[in-house]
Amino acid sequence: MMEPGSHSRALARIGATRRRLPRLAAATVVLALFATSCVAPPETPDGYQLSSRLVTGGIQLNWTDPGSSPAGFDLEVMRVRPDGGPWEPLGHSTTNSFTDTDAVNRTTYLYRVRSAAGSGQAAGTWSKPVRTTYVELVLPVVRIDTAGGAPIVSKDDYLNAQLAIDPNGSGHPAFNASMRVKGRGNTTWAFPKKPYKIKLDSKASIFGMPKAKDWVLLANYNDRSQLRTWTAQSMGDLTSLAWTPSSVHVELVLNGKYVGVYQLTEQVEVDSNRVDITEMEPEDTTGEAVTGGYLLEIDERLEENSEPGFRTTRRKPIVIKDPEPANAAQFNYIRQYVQDFENALFGPQRSDPDTGYQAYLDLDSYVDWYIVEELLKNQDANFSSAYIHKERSEKLRFGPLWDFDLSMGTTKGIVPTDPEQWWVNQPNVPWTNQIGADPAFHTRLNQRWDAIKSDVDQLPQQIIDLGTTLEEAVANDAAQWDYTVETNDTAAFLADWLTTRTAWFDTQIDALVAP
Repeated sequence: MMEPGSHSRALARIGATRRRLPRLAAATVVLALFATSCVAPPETPDGYQLSSRLVTGGIQLNWTDPGSSPAGFDLEVMRVRPDGGPWEPLGHSTTNSFTDTDAVNRTTYLYRVRSAAGSGQAAGTWSKPVRTTYVELVLPVVRIDTAGGAPIVSKDDYLNAQLAIDPNGSGHPAFNASMRVKGRGNTTWAFPKKPYKIKLDSKASIFGMPKAKDWVLLANYNDRSQLRTWTAQSMGDLTSLAWTPSSVHVELVLNGKYVGVYQLTEQVEVDSNRVDITEMEPEDTTGEAVTGGYLLEIDERLEENSEPGFRTTRRKPIVIKDPEPANAAQFNYIRQYVQDFENALFGPQRSDPDTGYQAYLDLDSYVDWYIVEELLKNQDANFSSAYIHKERSEKLRFGPLWDFDLSMGTTKGIVPTDPEQWWVNQPNVPWTNQIGADPAFHTRLNQRWDAIKSDVDQLPQQIIDLGTTLEEAVANDAAQWDYTVETNDTAAFLADWLTTRTAWFDTQIDALVAP
């Protein structure tokens, strides 16, 4: 097949020749010129298998030689974003690799390659183009390469992969490990920028966090500030919650392609370094052994996701996260225990510390959980990602905290952005409305708020500081996903929103519940 346009150029040359030569000689020239123009390239467009990788200082292109290419290869580039443009010559290579060191920061390109024209051989057909965004990485870099470059398309099936962490001047240690990776999330998995779960082959510390196998890469697609979940984690550290996940902001390069800013965080799971409760065995079915430990989640997607769990008589959806799976005896025990808690909460002796709901629930843990959820106005507080755990022979405890991308005045989701008004403590929400009506809750809430308020007051400035650190990386993410950071996703907005919310909370807390 001829290069586009070469057929018409050949015929033009033929016509000019025929005017100057006798008919027989002209015919000979016609055949010679046509044959020369139609020498078939030794490959097909698919044969190049062109790929691109984001490397330090440029974009590296690699391809296979689908045939004999003694003259080397020509490359072209097209700027896609931000300005667009035509195909332009990029360079010539005598090998199967080329690095574009002239790529401009936060610009998306298309690249293509073909065999160069040589003696007696026409230039090849252009390869299928590859698309790559070039960014100058500013955060610690997490590089994941799946086996064979396979795309991550499932939340159920892991792919084998290699993990490499480049500190990129952050002071964190470098790290390399074999691992597996898959997708994760509910609504977030449907977004263009995907969240991922990674499982190391063996327990290891990442970024100085305690050793574990399981880690999560949060995409924060709904939170383009990248600050909301971090703020919740920081606030959780101010409380007496047993454990709050730690995290580090990174930039992810997946199979050589820049994906964006992610929050690499510890996973919520039963582990001595995380939710530190007894890990149950299948034989733990009677006596004290069957009383724990359990990791539960309030999640309205219980039936939608076919999760193992149940609903209470007041329709509270409870997913059993651990043990996984719970056997019949364990399932029945924790279901009855949660139901007994709910019955006591709505019973006539609700506020009795010995026979009411406090016989089943550690109130202090609920107060700590409530303050963070309410103060940040987390839309998911009564919907999903509300974790509860129960140690053996102990009460239910709320926590750990998770999933705050829809909080702090976001314009996404279902509620107004107003930094005032109550959100978690609603009169029509089972559990929170009843606990909120208990004088003991009111007393503990005031005590805890008085203890942590001065530290909470420091968070707005910390938001500003981290926002400044992340500013260039967020601009990289915006270039990759083609968005503009809106006002309500800036550090300044969030700091001001939290300042206003804290002041309102402080003045209204006494009126939340009448003693």
